[in-house]
Amino acid sequence: MQTKISCKVSFHEGNKFSQRHNVERASGNWNKDGHINPDLIDENVILIHVPLKDFFDETFFSAIEDFNSKNRKKHPDRVTSVSEYYQKYKSHARESIFQLGDAEEFEELSKAVGIEQAREIHKQFLTSIVAYWLEENPNLRIFGAYIHCDEEVPHLHLDYLPVSESSKGLRLRVSRDGALSKYGRKKGFKKDESGNILRDSEGNAIETEIYAERKWVQWEKDTRDNIESMVAKIQLTAEQKKKVQIEVVPHDTAHTKHEEKFEWEARAVRYYLSNPEPPEVPKRPSKRIFTSEEVYLQKRSEYKEAKANLKLWERGKELAENKQFGFLQTRDEQLEKERQAMEQGRQELERKYKAIEKEKAELQEIYNQLLKAVEDLNAHKQLVIEAGQTVEQRKQQLEQEIMSRVQKEIAVNAEYNTILQKRSELIALANGCNSFDLFQQQQLIENFTTIQEQQERNVSHEQDGTIHRH
Repeated sequence: MQTKISCKVSFHEGNKFSQRHNVERASGNWNKDGHINPDLIDENVILIHVPLKDFFDETFFSAIEDFNSKNRKKHPDRVTSVSEYYQKYKSHARESIFQLGDAEEFEELSKAVGIEQAREIHKQFLTSIVAYWLEENPNLRIFGAYIHCDEEVPHLHLDYLPVSESSKGLRLRVSRDGALSKYGRKKGFKKDESGNILRDSEGNAIETEIYAERKWVQWEKDTRDNIESMVAKIQLTAEQKKKVQIEVVPHDTAHTKHEEKFEWEARAVRYYLSNPEPPEVPKRPSKRIFTSEEVYLQKRSEYKEAKANLKLWERGKELAENKQFGFLQTRDEQLEKERQAMEQGRQELERKYKAIEKEKAELQEIYNQLLKAVEDLNAHKQLVIEAGQTVEQRKQQLEQEIMSRVQKEIAVNAEYNTILQKRSELIALANGCNSFDLFQQQQLIENFTTIQEQQERNVSHEQDGTIHRH
């Protein structure tokens, strides 16, 4: 059975990052809250790792040397070093984090294809993001790319520095705006203070170049859209395709983080009010003590659920003790209105369903009548076919009888003609033979008469048989 998994692509972008955190996973300094599973550290993948200071040296050393050689004599105060440039601009480095789906969806994928294959599918997708970035964002230069599989869901940390070329000063410099120059300007029309388009003496709109203030917002949107489209390009094996289908849920810009927080806090208060005591959280399961992967996944799922419930309970308690849950009443009223609207909708659907059922029964009755009519027509057709076959057989029988009669009549006529011929011969013989005595002539006449009577009887019998048959 194929499992269909619908998930979002998470994309977070900011200027806080730590290369040590991305690399030194076994250190206790990074795992005080226990979010890192030490058993899975070996599953992590380091795609690119260049310490930021070394990256500055590799990237800007040549440009700074050229800049210093041009200014050392005339403007010695402008001479700088890679170390100084690093101290000045290291805070401009940024990090993007990418993740496919959440913990629940990763759990579902693991159950469908196995946890090892689930990790490999995520690694394949996250690695393709790095390849996309190198091709599409050459000015956002990567100095660190790390896939972490030792947390709840595999994810990618991508550390980069925005760089651009310049014809003045340093030919290569740190510049966030310059790195996305293709989003920097766009053609438009000049407008007055009221927002009306300005026109020249001939009435034509006056064109100008408008600076795109939110270029990074547009870049983030384009990046998100492009990476979401890459989910469909995940290469699954034939066996994996039989077990799972992965599709992306497009990012919903209308669903804000504020709305998500509101819903979560409302659920937290309700959970606390219905559970006065905090939920117990079992010890985090380790894969090394479970021989069955299925049992390990089950224990891991129970641990995550208990931990999430504890966090929910603690937040609900905090809000309830501070009496910050008055919004629930308004929310409950809204939910009641929605429930009433849904009930009305359900009743309307039920009414339509009954009407459809009634119409279905009527159509079924008509269908049954049509079936009976077709059966009657088929039976009548069979009778007609059988009657036609009987008529044809009688016709053939009559034709055979007529042919037999004709043949017999031909035979009788032939025999009759033979007798007549013999009679003529006998008469001629009698007239021509004077030596015949009276007795012989009388004998011949009697023989002839006997033959003639026999012939007449045969003809009479033949006629009687024909009449009888008719």
